[in-house]
Amino acid sequence: MESDVGIKFTTFFRGDRKKDGSQHEPLSDGAMATFNQMMDEAYDLFVSSVAKYRGIDVNAVIETQAGLFRGQAAIDAGLADELSTPQDYLNQLASLVAKSSTPAMQSQQRIGIRARAMNITQML
Repeated sequence: MESDVGIKFTTFFRGDRKKDGSQHEPLSDGAMATFNQMMDEAYDLFVSSVAKYRGIDVNAVIETQAGLFRGQAAIDAGLADELSTPQDYLNQLASLVAKSSTPAMQSQQRIGIRARAMNITQML
């Protein structure tokens, strides 16, 4: 703690809620309620988005308890489709983009890629 090493913080502020969440102030009940509400909203948005875009039930997402999943475990949980190396994935993605693009779009993409490469080269 700061006081244990002789440090004292003084905060200058205006507004009763300005110091909510400051590491140098105790967390008020109001601040705790606000942060919990914000966390609940973010969690609900995340869970519903994962469920929607992965095509799984919201409860299945909640039941993961925000655990970390890798490899086959992620596939088994419905959070991934397949195992792949990064290069194989990029090659597959590039192939899908190329197949879905019109010749005019492909030309624009090549020009855009060249422009970005030139910009990066100039920055070096």
